[in-house]
Order: sequence, then structure tokens, then C-alpha cells
Amino acid sequence: MHGLLERALADREEPLRIAIVGCGWFGRGIARELLRRGNVHLSGLFVRRDVGRAQALLRDLACAGPTRAARVSSCLVSTDLEAIGDLRPLDVVIDASGDITAGARSAIVAAECGAHFITVGAEMDATIGLRLARLAADHAVIYSLCDGDQPGVLARMIHEIQFLGFDVKLAGCGKEFLDIHQTPEGVRPYCGDGHNPRKICSFTDGSKQGAELTAVANGFGLKPLVRGMYGPTVPKRDIVAAFEDLARLSERPGGFVDFTLGSVEPEQGAPVFVIAAHSDKAVRADMRYLKKGNGPLYLFFRDHHLCHLEAATSVLEAVLFRQPTLAAAGRHADLVAVAKRDLPAGRRLDGFGGFDCYGVVECAETVVSEELLPLGLAEFATLEQPLHRDQPIPRSAVALADNEVTKLRRELERLPLGEPLRAASVTVDRCASEKRIDLDSR
Repeated sequence: MHGLLERALADREEPLRIAIVGCGWFGRGIARELLRRGNVHLSGLFVRRDVGRAQALLRDLACAGPTRAARVSSCLVSTDLEAIGDLRPLDVVIDASGDITAGARSAIVAAECGAHFITVGAEMDATIGLRLARLAADHAVIYSLCDGDQPGVLARMIHEIQFLGFDVKLAGCGKEFLDIHQTPEGVRPYCGDGHNPRKICSFTDGSKQGAELTAVANGFGLKPLVRGMYGPTVPKRDIVAAFEDLARLSERPGGFVDFTLGSVEPEQGAPVFVIAAHSDKAVRADMRYLKKGNGPLYLFFRDHHLCHLEAATSVLEAVLFRQPTLAAAGRHADLVAVAKRDLPAGRRLDGFGGFDCYGVVECAETVVSEELLPLGLAEFATLEQPLHRDQPIPRSAVALADNEVTKLRRELERLPLGEPLRAASVTVDRCASEKRIDLDSR
């Protein structure tokens, strides 16, 4: 596949024109990785407030030589996402902002100007990804999460395993540790240069992992085994046995998402894994010969994901072959907001990686029937009644701001549960305000 991508890129008559939203660690990395290839031009670089940081990146990219300097020389640097629409012709917008509002707006503007959209924002996808995927389809462009982060890596594994005739029973990832009540202040000593404590806290309290597995669930029709998932503490060699003991995977119809603690090998990075079954006796005999066990369940394990180093693959596949790496296809799971501490009425919640709430994965049907608040909406919510620590937050307990994200979520909630959606057109309920979003105002 990678050879095909390289040849297809080299054979393009016109350069591949990209815009990147976000100039943090991931955004800088994917800019370097894409510009390392010939026939790629950087048309726009959008940042929240630090234009100087973006300009410094452009200088660094230009220093790689005169050929690369020419491919960034006309790049627009802006804090205004609406300016994406001024960059036509544009092939793809890459969202590395980590911000739900900026990601949603850039996805909409990308679709309207006929550009594909690739995001690392699992938080956004878990909240409104299905709606944005439908919007992209209506405009005949691709919406996708990217390779390199755990959801995209898992998606590639699942596609390959299914292609080989296996039935996916569980898709998951490994965590080194979990502290659901951790705060941005608590993780500050462990943050590296340029890393956001809120982002690191969302890793530690499990919310980012929950968003990622929600994205995988909605892309492949999977569900959590229980609210919040099991998360057994097991080494790699015992993963299959642990889930068979916990959930009798070999006997349960359908597929699921979950995670492990204790399966992370030293110096190897965060793993992802798939447990799959095969009904063909001949294949099971071959799997024994290939040292993969006696079945009926088999473990497929990858001990790393390489972030922006791999993300370029998703960008090229979308533009050159119109193939998404991972996009929501139905409503199967949701990420529920849970109080991280006792919270008083009147408090404006702070969302992912904050002091107020963490996320747990739940079946979409249960979220609807119990009217629970998705974590991705928490930053737009003000409490109207007090909550106790570890209480799932009801929708009735909050007042939600009226903005583009909450409107997109309401549109998503009008779509059917469960089954994958056809590519039928869905009317976009536009935000009441068509104001240009200035990232400096956030």
C-alpha cells in the first residue's frame, strides 16, 4: 500500500495541497512528515493564538532546502478558520487542534470547499463524528480519523483481520496506569515541554482512551462489555484468557471494546490489540502450526503507535484513493461524563482532562434511555443541580450552551441507533450565527 501511495503521489499532475489546523506537537510533526515528500504544498496553517509559533515552523520547514521552501512560500498563517474556504483549490484539511469546537468548524468549512478532512480529534469524533461523516459524504469528500493514533491503528488491524476471514470479538488498547480522579495540577510534574496538562490528564483519567474506543466502536459496530469497560490487569500472554473468563467472548454474539492494564512492555509504547475468532477448522489447524494458539480465540497485538509519523498515510489514502482510515458508521457507543468530585449547582464544567469530570464508555442505547450527558458536551454545560463524586451526569442536570457543537450533537441524536447508516443526505441545521470563528477569542 505504501508503495502505491508514493507512486500515486508522484504521478499527480497537480501538487497535493494541504491545510493544517493546530501547531502543537502533532501538527508540527505531520507538517514535517508530509513536506518530506515531494509534490505536497502547505497552503494554510491555522493556530489558536500564537501566530509566531506557526511562522517559526514555516521557517524550519523552509530551511530544509530551496525545493521545500518553495512549497511553503505561499502558506497562509491565520487564527481564522473561515479562511480555509479562501484557499481553493485545497485537497485536504488536517485537524491537529485537539479542540472540539475548532475541529467541528474546520470539518464543516473543509466540506463546503470540497476538501477531505483528517482529524486526530477522537474527543470530537466520539461526540459528533457520525454527524460530520454524514456531512462529508453529502459533499462527496472523506471524513476520517488518522493513522498513528490508537483508533486509526486499531482500524487498520481490524480491516486486515476481517480481510483474512476472522470475526472480531474485541478491540482494545493497553494502558500503563489509570487514575480516574486525576487533575491537570496533579499531572503537571509529568508534562514534557510543550505538552498541555489538560491533555495529559485526559490520558491519565481514561477519558482520551474512552473517546478513542468510542470512535472504534462506532466505526465497526462494537459495544462496551459493561459501562466503563472491564480493564483487567494482565500481561500480554493472558489477555485472551482474561476476557474469556470475564465475558465468555467465544459464546457472545457481536464484538466489543475494552482495555487492559499491565500489558504495556517497557520502552515499547502504548499497545493496541484485537481478539478474533475463526470458524474454519482448517484455519484453526494452521493457526496452531503458526504458534498462534489452539483457538477459537486469537490475539493480534501491536505494541506501538507512531502518531504523526504514520498519520500521513491516512492523508494520502483519502486524497489519492478516497478511502477513510476510520469513520463513524452508526450509533453504537457513547462516552458518558461522570463527576470527578462533588460539584455544586451553578458550576460551568470544564470537560476533557479537567478538574470536574471523566468519561466512561457506554452503549448508545443506554445513554439515550437514561438521558446521560456525553463528555464532549461537558465544556458547554452549566450545572443546574449539585452532583456527587462518581455520579454519571444526567442531561437534565445541566443547561447547554447553544453553539455549533451542541447543534451538531442534536442533529446526530436524530439519527437512528445501531445499524450503519446509508449515505442518504441529511440536512445541515446551521448554527444560528454564521460568524467567523476567530481562534484568538477562545
